[in-house]
Amino acid sequence: MKIIFDQYKMTRGLLFDSISPISKDLIDLKPPGFRNTIHWQVGHVLVIAEEVANFPHRSKSSLPDNYNELFARGTKPDDWSRNIPSIDQLILDLQDQLNRIENMSPKQVKERLTVPFDGIDRFEEFASLGIFHEAMHLGQILAMQRILTEDHTGYYDV
Repeated sequence: MKIIFDQYKMTRGLLFDSISPISKDLIDLKPPGFRNTIHWQVGHVLVIAEEVANFPHRSKSSLPDNYNELFARGTKPDDWSRNIPSIDQLILDLQDQLNRIENMSPKQVKERLTVPFDGIDRFEEFASLGIFHEAMHLGQILAMQRILTEDHTGYYDV
């Protein structure tokens, strides 16, 4: 159980570290070759992590209703028209979400999924997919940042 929380904290910390130095005027630019923006990436990480956290016990999301319309799979900023949360609000929401995940009870973490997901039947296993997803989008954010700033040294040289 502790390893899941530690991995979430580490990955989320890297996400915060990667977006904090990005200029606000770059957040909503779509780099060539991408269909989304850094703003969308951050909101998408939040929405999917919320789905992961609520999946086993089917609890209601703590996020505003419009977040799914903006950041769920298949959405894109080109379709946005109103009620777009700021990047600062999304960061606050990510911090709050991490606190909620860290405060899950051992029973919730060990809970069996009501509907197994691709052979995964416990939340702690499902959470690993959420962490992987977040890290994957962290990589997208770093790539977008490099392109937008033409800084090819990057936060992490790979």
